[in-house]
Amino acid sequence: MRPTTLALGLTAAVALFAAGCSDRSAATGPKPYPLSTCPTTGEKLGSMGEPVTVIKDGYEIKFCCQECVDKFTKHPTKVMDKVKSAHEPLPESKG
Repeated sequence: MRPTTLALGLTAAVALFAAGCSDRSAATGPKPYPLSTCPTTGEKLGSMGEPVTVIKDGYEIKFCCQECVDKFTKHPTKVMDKVKSAHEPLPESKG
């Protein structure tokens, strides 16, 4: 086997291995935050200055301030449920 063929084969093998081990969301990036308000307070984003962005479990979450990020860090479940449900498609109306 030629050295260049071996090198190309090893490069392809490493790339396939890395692709199999990586998180798919990392390749495409986090899901963008779908709301215009803070998930903790309901305040409009930007009303308290530049929103604070956090990435968690493949989701982008925007907060109105650092205090809300601190609350989220202590109790993330409620906020994550709210963000995930905002990404779900609306049920089709019958009629």
